[in-house]
Amino acid sequence: MFKSETMYRTIATVPQQALSSVISSLHQEKICEIKEAENDLEPIEIEEDEKRILNLYSRLEFVWDNLNHYAHKKKPSIFKEYFSKKHHRHPQRKPLAKEEIFTKTEECLDIVETNVRDHIEEIKKINEQKNKNEYLMENLKHLPAIETSLLEATEYLKTIIGIINLEDMEEIESKLKRKAVILKDQLDKKAALIIVIHQHKNAEEIDGFLHEIGFDAISVPYKDMKPKDLIRSLKEENVNLMHEENRKVKELHKLYITYHSLLQYFREELGSLKERVEALSSVRGSNSFSIIECWVPKSNWTEFTKTLKEKAIKYHILYHEREDAPTLLNNPRIVKPFEGIMELYSLPRYKDFDPTPILAITFSFFFGFMLTDAVYGFLLLALGVLLLNGKGSYHEATKNIGIILTGFGILTLVLGALFGSYFGNFFQELGFKVPAMLDALNDVMVVMVIALAIGAIHLLTGMLIGFFENVRKKKMFDAVHKQGVWILFMACIVAFIVQQQMIGYVLLGVSVLLQIGMTFKEAGGISAVLSLFSFPGFLGDLFSYARLTALALGTTGIALAVNFMTILVWGIPWIGPVAAVLVFLGGHAFNMAMNGLGAFVHSVRLHFLEFFSRFYEGAGKKYVPFGGANTKNDH
Repeated sequence: MFKSETMYRTIATVPQQALSSVISSLHQEKICEIKEAENDLEPIEIEEDEKRILNLYSRLEFVWDNLNHYAHKKKPSIFKEYFSKKHHRHPQRKPLAKEEIFTKTEECLDIVETNVRDHIEEIKKINEQKNKNEYLMENLKHLPAIETSLLEATEYLKTIIGIINLEDMEEIESKLKRKAVILKDQLDKKAALIIVIHQHKNAEEIDGFLHEIGFDAISVPYKDMKPKDLIRSLKEENVNLMHEENRKVKELHKLYITYHSLLQYFREELGSLKERVEALSSVRGSNSFSIIECWVPKSNWTEFTKTLKEKAIKYHILYHEREDAPTLLNNPRIVKPFEGIMELYSLPRYKDFDPTPILAITFSFFFGFMLTDAVYGFLLLALGVLLLNGKGSYHEATKNIGIILTGFGILTLVLGALFGSYFGNFFQELGFKVPAMLDALNDVMVVMVIALAIGAIHLLTGMLIGFFENVRKKKMFDAVHKQGVWILFMACIVAFIVQQQMIGYVLLGVSVLLQIGMTFKEAGGISAVLSLFSFPGFLGDLFSYARLTALALGTTGIALAVNFMTILVWGIPWIGPVAAVLVFLGGHAFNMAMNGLGAFVHSVRLHFLEFFSRFYEGAGKKYVPFGGANTKNDH
């Protein structure tokens, strides 16, 4: 905790004939992250089996993606999706050897792939024809009510139909005067449809001119039919095309129903094999040996060496720590879900301080302080528990959300109880006496002082972390300049608050002199003078924590307003009680949702801007373990 897992950059040399077995075992065990080898040896040549895997997987992905597009899967209700423990599992299948997977996948694709390709191509052609017909119908609307065959070119005359900007009309008429006959139909204030009829001998000149001014030519079917009759005919054709398209879609859906489970099984198996093939591209070696370079967490080291010993028998290992190692956070299970919030900002670099455990506590506390209603907290807690017992029992991401909501709920419930807020003042309005340590509306200044004190502790925590981290890294200048100055300034503020003015002035003078002197040494005189503005900036960061009070007041104030409206509506004859219930439930649901969102966003801001800026650099690379197939295919 607070530090990432120790990581070894490992160079393992194994016999060439044992490479495939070693890669497969590492993939199944998920005990390392394979990296591009840093040597001048030649890449391992991919064998025919590996090429076959890539080819089959590519074909399978095409079929899978297209069939899923036409799956028409019925989405379950939100309750069933997230709160039910029932989890659809695909039927268990007997593990197959690699060659069996190849054979059965090819047999399946030989049946399905051609059908899918043919149907997709036909649907594409149908849609192209439909779009073409739509375009024609739009153009035909603007033609005069004559048979379109009359507009077709003859032996001596050529007809051009298109749309132009009205502002170009005068230029066209002037340029084509005595060279063409122009028929015009204004479409709107800016555009007009024109029909230009001219002799073939002038075609090159007229076509070139029209092209220069942006003439948008349109195509028209030349038939012994008027435009409205042609439009009706095209509409009927599009209806028939839609029926044909629906028939093709139903056939694809039938293929999905028939082969989905089998294709998913092959996809998982081939996906696992494909990852192993791709790993081989990072391996270097010769005809007799191969070199695998990877990152191995210290906790996996024993298992890693055991795998090499079992699969390679003869091997050689070199390993060492490096600063560019990926980050594998090492936090307790209850803290791990908050790593997702850390990733929104950036993971810590290898061996840098990991603030996730602190964030897990302070983020939940800030959220609860701002939402600050015991009933809202109970509802969040219940939602979190339902998620954990529902989809969270088999889905990792949902489980993490459930844990975070549970933490938010507990802190909101506790702080809401301290503020005596249960649906705002609902129970007080009913005549109950509700115990409370503070009233957010009547004790505003007290709540503000508490919020600022919390902010000061939060900032001081960040600066102390940064100070000791810089000392550990032997960056003494940064420790004093980036954190020491502000720790002294905070001590100065505390001294003034407790009326120790002499100590306060001394601390203030020391912090100012340090800031000017160290900035002068780092960036020069002008920057040193300008750095004095960072003192009011620091106070701004501190007072930014006043938002804790503002959000708490907002939640309480809106809850009171909802309760007040509920009482007013209750007195309406006949519909009063029903309307009051709706106002009460809707109002509090809105308040909980909007201020819950606000509490989350402002908690993010306080951590990402105010807290992290005091010590945290981030820019870490996430450790991604290699593979993990469930089925052994190397029989």
